[in-house]
Amino acid sequence: MNKIVYHNFAPKAAENALFSSDSDSFDYTVSLIEESEPVNFASLENTGIDLIDESLVFGQETDNVGFVSSEVSSSARIFPNGGIRLIFAFDKKYSGPGITLHFHQNYCTKVKVEFYSDSDLLFDNLFMPDSLDFYCEAPAKLYNKLILTFTESEIPNQFVKLRSLDFGKVQEISTFFGAINIFEEIRADCSDLPCDSCDFEAIVPKDITPQVGQYFFVYHGEKCFGKFTTDKLTEDVARRFIFESSCDKNVLGNSPFPALSRGTYTVDDILSKIYENSDISINNGGFGDTELTGFVKSNSNSRYAAAMLSMGSGFFISSARNRKLRLFRFRDRGSYTISADRIFGRAEYIKKAPYTSINLYKHSGSDFDNDSATVYKAENEKITANIAVNELNLDKYSLFSDPSARLEEIKALGFERNEIRAEIILEDEQVGDILNIDTPHGIKKGIIESLDISLRGSETIANAVLIETEVN
Repeated sequence: MNKIVYHNFAPKAAENALFSSDSDSFDYTVSLIEESEPVNFASLENTGIDLIDESLVFGQETDNVGFVSSEVSSSARIFPNGGIRLIFAFDKKYSGPGITLHFHQNYCTKVKVEFYSDSDLLFDNLFMPDSLDFYCEAPAKLYNKLILTFTESEIPNQFVKLRSLDFGKVQEISTFFGAINIFEEIRADCSDLPCDSCDFEAIVPKDITPQVGQYFFVYHGEKCFGKFTTDKLTEDVARRFIFESSCDKNVLGNSPFPALSRGTYTVDDILSKIYENSDISINNGGFGDTELTGFVKSNSNSRYAAAMLSMGSGFFISSARNRKLRLFRFRDRGSYTISADRIFGRAEYIKKAPYTSINLYKHSGSDFDNDSATVYKAENEKITANIAVNELNLDKYSLFSDPSARLEEIKALGFERNEIRAEIILEDEQVGDILNIDTPHGIKKGIIESLDISLRGSETIANAVLIETEVN
C-alpha cells in the first residue's frame, strides 16, 4: 500500500551541470516549463515544418532541460560525423549509479556513455535503448564530465530529441518497518514558515545507494503525500536504513537570496528570484500577479524570502499532498465535520489566554536597522480591565500586499486561538482546511494547523491540531 518513489540520483548534479559549448551539434536548448504552457517549435524532419505538431511539444513537469539536435539521421538511421555529441561539465565532482535518458517521440537505438574525472576516463560503454525512457547503468565515482554520443535513431530522418536527462534512476522502496511518519504544518496567520518532515525505516534494495541530499516522493496507494529530501541516514543493519527527511522549505534555507530594495514586486517576481537562487520552483497557485510592496533585507536566504512572501500576502506555502511547493489559501469546508466515530477517544479542547491586541508592523526603509515602522493595531473589544496585557506583535516582516487587509485576516482568526487536538482517521483533510470537529464541548470550527500522519497498511491515522476560528 505504501511506497517510496526514490530518486537515486547524484545529489545536485543536475542543478550544477553545464551544457558545454563543445556540443555544437545541438542548437536548441530549452528549460522545460509547466505542462499548461507548452513550447512549440519548427521541425525539419520528414513531416515538414509544423508549428502546431503536438509531437513537438515539450511540456512535462521536470527540473531538467530538453535538447534537440541540429542534424537528422540518414535514411539508414545513422547520424553524421560519427554521431551527435552532448557534453556536460561540472564545477564539482559527483558520484552516481548511471543516467536515465528520456527521449521525446522517438528514441535513439545506440548511445555511447563516457564519464571522466578531469582527463581520466572512468566509464565507457555503448547502450542500446529500446524505449523512450531508458536507464544506462554507469556507476562512476567522482566524475566532473559526461559525454553522450548518439549514433543511431529508431527510425530514419530523425533529430535526437531528449525531453530530459536524470543523473541516476527512479526506483521504489516498499519494505518498511513500522509506519511512514509525515508531519505537515502551517501557521494559520502565516507568521512562520514551518517545515514538513518525513521519517521511516526500510530495507533498501541493493542497487540503490542512498545519500544525504537525494529526494523522494511518498505514496499511499495512488495518492502522493509529498516530496522530501534526505537529511540524515542511519544504517541499522545491512541494507536497513532509518531516513530522516524534510520538504523543500528546508532546502530553501541553503541558498542565499539577494537583497531586494524597497519597491513593488509581484508574487512571480519573488518566486522567480527564489528559483534562480535555489533551483526550487514554487507553483504560484494562480496568484502570480499579486503585488507586494516592501523589501527583503540583505544576508537573507530563499526560505526567508518565501516567509516574507507568505506573511505579507496571506498565502500558505506547502508541498503537502503534492509533488512540489505551492501557494494556496484556506479551504473552507463549510458544514463538513470530523465526527466522533472517526476520533480515537475524545478530542481535547485547550483554552488559551486571549490576546489583548494584535499589532502588525510595516517597515518603511530598506532594512530593519534604524527603521521607523507604521503599526496597524486591532484591539480586543472583549477584554476587561482585570485581564493582563497579552499582545501579539507581528514585527519581523517587510513585504505586504495590503497591511490593513492582512490585519483584518489575522484578526478574523480570533484573539483567543484556542486549540482542538484529536487523533483521527484521516480521509482527505489537509492543513489549511476550515471545518468542524466533534469535541466534548460540542461541535467546534477550526483551521487545521498541523497533521502528524502515520501511513500504515490501508488506514491512515493522524494527530490533528486545529486553531478555533469561531469562539462563542
